[in-house]
Amino acid sequence: MRLSENDFLELLKEHQNIVHKICRIYTYDDASQKDLFQEISIQLWKSYPSFAGKSKFTTWMLSLIHISEPTRLGM
Repeated sequence: MRLSENDFLELLKEHQNIVHKICRIYTYDDASQKDLFQEISIQLWKSYPSFAGKSKFTTWMLSLIHISEPTRLGM
C-alpha cells in the first residue's frame, strides 16, 4: 500500500486527539505534552512506510506508541 505524506498528515490530524490523551497520561505539563506529541508524530512518520493498511491506522499507531513510549520514558 503506497501512502503519501498528505495521507499521513490527514490520518494524524484525524486521530490527534488519541495522541494528545496519551501525552496527558505520560506527562503533566503543557510543554512536556507538546514535546511528547511531537516526538510521537516523528516516530509515527518514520515508521509510516511499515503501515500496510491491513489494520486500522489507530491500531497500528497505538501499537507503535505502546512499544516505544514506555521505554523512552523509563517506565
